[in-house]
Amino acid sequence: MSIEDNRCLPIDLPMAFIMAKGRSGTTLLQTMLDAHPNTVAPLESRFAIHYYQKYGKIKKWNKSTKLNFIEDVQKERKIELIWELDVQLMTARILNLPESSTYGLVCKQVYASVKSIFQKEQQQVIIDKNPIHGILIPLIYKIFPDAKIIHLVRDYRASANSTKELQIGKSMKNIGYHWLLSNSQIEMYKVNFFKESYTVTYESLLTDPTEELSKLCEFLNIPYNSVMIDYYKVTEKGIQDYIARSPNEFIKDIRSKGSALIHKNISRPIDVSLINKWQKNLSSEQIKALESICGEYGKKYGYKMIYESDGTSPKLSFATKFKGRKLNLYYRLPIWLRELKSKPKLVFLEE
Repeated sequence: MSIEDNRCLPIDLPMAFIMAKGRSGTTLLQTMLDAHPNTVAPLESRFAIHYYQKYGKIKKWNKSTKLNFIEDVQKERKIELIWELDVQLMTARILNLPESSTYGLVCKQVYASVKSIFQKEQQQVIIDKNPIHGILIPLIYKIFPDAKIIHLVRDYRASANSTKELQIGKSMKNIGYHWLLSNSQIEMYKVNFFKESYTVTYESLLTDPTEELSKLCEFLNIPYNSVMIDYYKVTEKGIQDYIARSPNEFIKDIRSKGSALIHKNISRPIDVSLINKWQKNLSSEQIKALESICGEYGKKYGYKMIYESDGTSPKLSFATKFKGRKLNLYYRLPIWLRELKSKPKLVFLEE
């Protein structure tokens, strides 16, 4: 590939972030949007926030700095294990950038060089999905100040039902406080930081996908394409081929285990029965506990309560709020220390 190749020219595409509390359907939405021929919507990686401390304030991107970044970004655990990155294309695009480039523009070359299991045409928008970004919006804003926010919300009882399967022993109240913290912070941050945001509920996405995806496409300034609803027709073989292309057996094992976690949810058509699954799986005590915390706030998204309420929402405790602050403090730690926390068993899917 020649550096003069038009494909090697730097990419400056608009960015959009899917923000949500974990277990809210972000993987489904990311898969739907990735199926669109004009999007770049890779599996989650934290490379942009991970390397901000080292590269975020650089004003002069000389060749040496660019090459160091290119080398570093390939070491980011999720990119190394999950992404299929066209390193040659990414390298050419970054080297073609002017020295005055921003860190965000450099990061866009990484996103734009990732491969997808779906057929792609001209890239028009980059979409980043990662549930933790909802707590790190101030940092996201520093990197991508012109980004758009897609706020995905799921019924707190359904989200809790899904969460408890992964977090055995965690109380319903703790799960409920996490839902309230995540969504209230996203609401606050998206108003205070970003110019454009769009809220969509998981339930409306399942019951009326054509309508909701059409609105999302309009929000993202891309044409609607029905292939987004037919995503499952590609994922079965696409995931198999993706695993088969793994560069070594270790990565193949990681990708196989990770794919198994989400395969059943993205390799079949939209299943509206998932919406009310919580009604059978949660006890009345668990529902009452969740509604006492999230019920009043959940009304703004159209979620009706089963049990009576006093009309007030509980105040978030310092301990609950500190969970969000702790994550922001974590990204101020030295990179080498943070990299010790990046474990393969968590690398594929963390919501």
